[in-house]
Amino acid sequence: MKPCQMAGGCYHEAVVTARIYRVGDRPLCQQHFDWLVSQMGEDCRALDVNAYVPAWRKRALQRDETARGLA
Repeated sequence: MKPCQMAGGCYHEAVVTARIYRVGDRPLCQQHFDWLVSQMGEDCRALDVNAYVPAWRKRALQRDETARGLA
């Protein structure tokens, strides 16, 4: 898997992808994710990579890919 992308250089393996307010999505190790949740609370949340994607969203993504010539 990917290395942790916490600022300051962490060399642990990432176990979760987190959405951090005003930063974006980052793969993080468990230690840094726990620290962010305790420090930032609601401004940090884990993303489920296997999340359900509704049919309307799938159609919209397919339209976008077709329009860009990626399909």
